[in-house]
Amino acid sequence: MSAFDRLVRRFRKGLEVVVDAMKAEFIAQGHNASGETIKSFEVRIKKDFEDLIGEIWVAKHAVFTDSGTRPHRPPFKAIFEWSKHVMPGLSEKERRSFSFAVINKISKEGTPTRGSYSFSQNGRRKEFSKHAVDSAQQEFEEKLDYLQFLIELGDEALRPKAA
Repeated sequence: MSAFDRLVRRFRKGLEVVVDAMKAEFIAQGHNASGETIKSFEVRIKKDFEDLIGEIWVAKHAVFTDSGTRPHRPPFKAIFEWSKHVMPGLSEKERRSFSFAVINKISKEGTPTRGSYSFSQNGRRKEFSKHAVDSAQQEFEEKLDYLQFLIELGDEALRPKAA
């Protein structure tokens, strides 16, 4: 395996550390109602000319969870589906009422709502990605071990070429 292939492997491991931190922060902020967003996290790495690009993909709605929203009326269907996870003991009629109450609250306050902070274990409801990256930065750099890549690259350069 080449030095570059080993770097890609370490880069993936480093990004997986960041993903694990994102998942933990997402849960600590009280957002993991269905578990679907947690399952959607994915690491992708691609080589683009001379660049090695690492991406962390997640369900589209996570961007709104991360940044919050201004007051708006979210679609009833989405809130009603979400309510199955956060209020599983309610009858369908009660869930409809609960869903309309949530929609009305969001239309006045945006997200996160003031009341939603009671679901947070760490007192935060936004910027799970920023907090995760900050907390995982050192471990990411340790996994990447760029100095090791340079040493391996130098070793490859000094090896005799096969004839």
